[in-house]
Amino acid sequence: AKMKNMFAQAKEMMGVVDDKKSVITGTTFVFVWYEKSKHRVFMDVGATVAAFEMHLYLATGVVPTRQKLLGFEGGDGPRCALQPNGDLATLQVKEGMELTLSQIPYGQEIEAKTLTTHIVDAIGAKCLVVEDQVNGIEACALVKRLDKDPLAKKRLHTFSMFLHEHGQRLLLKIDGIEGGDAMRMARKALVLKMNRQLDRLEILKKSLDPHPPAFPKPTPADTPTTPATTATPATPATQAPNTSSSKTHLTAASATPTDTLGAPVVDGGGEMG
Repeated sequence: AKMKNMFAQAKEMMGVVDDKKSVITGTTFVFVWYEKSKHRVFMDVGATVAAFEMHLYLATGVVPTRQKLLGFEGGDGPRCALQPNGDLATLQVKEGMELTLSQIPYGQEIEAKTLTTHIVDAIGAKCLVVEDQVNGIEACALVKRLDKDPLAKKRLHTFSMFLHEHGQRLLLKIDGIEGGDAMRMARKALVLKMNRQLDRLEILKKSLDPHPPAFPKPTPADTPTTPATTATPATPATQAPNTSSSKTHLTAASATPTDTLGAPVVDGGGEMG
């Protein structure tokens, strides 16, 4: 960071002007420094900040709610962090520009910018950010080859679970809004919006689960058994009476030939009557 500032000051003293124009629409790329590593991240300037933060999360592993990104010349200046509901088109984004990312602790997340300090505006802005983040998860799930990139799938699933818990806590804050008829109507609208996002997150958690639960194998008690059919007993073949007075058994040579089922073979030369 010190070297970067020194080069910037040297350019100003030498009168070197950066001739790159700001990107207002379309897709470009920026370089993001995080923990001494440089990442090339694509950015759609016409999309939401949440969509860019999702790509940044897949590249660095820093959860979007804990990202603190510095270096944009537009907006509130390079020393001010990117707002969750900011406008990328107003940040003077230039192709190949370098930004600095740091991870902020839990409980110190950057709040969404609101027009007023009213509780409905504050919670409503957070609900809009959650909706943008859910849209970002769905967009990455459609664009990324998750079957070829298991790490991206795992990170999207992790953030879906985190965002679902965050949405439930936000829903409790919405339930705490009290006031007259206007406040009740606003609370009802926010509850419907938040429940809709929670339903979407439930679907995403199941579809992005890298280790979905296996279906239980049916047990013998659950498997329907087909009742066994009672076999019709074979009619015993009538044997010609033995006219011999001898009590000895028939030998194999003199026995009546039978088929494979044991029934006597009837000579087809004569007609049964």
